[in-house]
Amino acid sequence: MSKAFSNWNQFVTAKNKKSKRMRSIVEKRVQEAGMVFENDARSKAPVKFGHHAQNISYRPINWHSITMFANAKYAPFLEFGTGGLVNIPIGWKKFARQFKGKGKKKINLPARPHIIPAFQRAKVFLMKQLRKDLRRLK
Repeated sequence: MSKAFSNWNQFVTAKNKKSKRMRSIVEKRVQEAGMVFENDARSKAPVKFGHHAQNISYRPINWHSITMFANAKYAPFLEFGTGGLVNIPIGWKKFARQFKGKGKKKINLPARPHIIPAFQRAKVFLMKQLRKDLRRLK
């Protein structure tokens, strides 16, 4: 439903309120997506001593973005596998290439993907929530 404004200041005030509300919603949903990522990746992480799962988290960059990470040095090898058992999901080849070994050791560990699937689920969660929120905001 459209609203009539009698002057420019009323229009600007209404626009700013909506903008602040939208920013608040986006910030909240991005944080929630980070929590979804963290919980999902940790729950599905291969566990031997728990070090890897404890080092999966996210950090806010600004109100509309976060960085998701797994700080254990061996995280990419768990995610993608090693030797002849490497499994790189479509679209992640450029990213995974940076973790390629020198070929000095012959270790074949199967891929145990948990970080990329958690990222994908968090992304779907975020988009779904934002669609709902933005429909309500109109």
